[in-house]
Amino acid sequence: MYTASPLAEAHLVRQLLDSAGIEVRFFNQNAHAALGELPATETWPQVWVTQNHQLSPALTVIDRYESGPGEELQCHCCAEYSPGSFEVCWCCHKPLPASG
Repeated sequence: MYTASPLAEAHLVRQLLDSAGIEVRFFNQNAHAALGELPATETWPQVWVTQNHQLSPALTVIDRYESGPGEELQCHCCAEYSPGSFEVCWCCHKPLPASG
């Protein structure tokens, strides 16, 4: 479902999907040790959705992540700004207004 060359990015996508209630499995987390014996792309970490009915919502989460932060959103509670891809304020953890 999702392949990333840096391990940190794969973990980030996994966390985004987990927080959206989408059950995932993580593969190739330690495969970088085989680099050289296997092609580089075969050692990249992968995130797989375990339930077919969650595939479409998972793709929506990933599309939102890949599209970048977009506009910043101002929190109605503390007035801090958070990236447009955030759903909760980074400062006070309250829900942010919908973007757009």
